[in-house]
Amino acid sequence: LYLNAANHAPGAACRRLTLSRSPSSYRISFVVAPNHTIHDAFRGQRVTWTHHVETTQDSLEEKRSFTLHLPKRYHHSGCV
Repeated sequence: LYLNAANHAPGAACRRLTLSRSPSSYRISFVVAPNHTIHDAFRGQRVTWTHHVETTQDSLEEKRSFTLHLPKRYHHSGCV
């Protein structure tokens, strides 16, 4: 389970995770609250995950996305 880093990262800013499971599945998922960020570490580099939620006008639908930010030096190292 990937949540290991979210609990142990120094200065973790994520205050709310939502646990969900669809009625037709046995799998559970944890979702970061809308517009919250998790500060994490991957292979010794600090990274941040941000959960974005946009609501469309005149509709009940939402567009959800995650943004992963890596340091430039890590991106250019060829490890991604």
